[in-house]
Amino acid sequence: MKNMNNKIMATLFVILMLLPLGGVAADIKIGFVNSLKILDEAPQTKAAMEAWQREFSPKKDKLIAEQAKLKKLEEKLIRDGALMSSSERKNLERDVMNQQRDLRRNEEEYNEDLNIRRNEVLQEVQAKVMSVINSMAKEEGYDLIFSESGVVYFNEGIDISDKVLNRLKK
Repeated sequence: MKNMNNKIMATLFVILMLLPLGGVAADIKIGFVNSLKILDEAPQTKAAMEAWQREFSPKKDKLIAEQAKLKKLEEKLIRDGALMSSSERKNLERDVMNQQRDLRRNEEEYNEDLNIRRNEVLQEVQAKVMSVINSMAKEEGYDLIFSESGVVYFNEGIDISDKVLNRLKK
């Protein structure tokens, strides 16, 4: 976090140092958004996560049931394995191995689906957040808005790229 704050401060310092060179008015309005806080506390995030959990709850319950079934088989093998005939024990061991493999595959599939859906949900929320930031910045006259990762909004009126290019061409 300290490293991010240092990057933000360095970026702000560079921008503020370049402003007089571009002839941009000195009274610019700068804001900062804590994107982690917004994503944590936004009602859209909470609602999306609740829907996401409801969506995956049956799959999770199924995995838990599969784990319990496998555990019973493993306990039976440990408890009764020595009393079983060789073929019965091998069949039970094969069943245990097959269920372990199936459970691993189902867990991997569940985790993959879960991650894909979580990323979709987060992208939807992030798009909404960016929309709100952009409209709020325009309504309230912000020239720059930063987050931990850098600039999330800038007013095109403060873009001095063409002026820099013109100077470089001289």
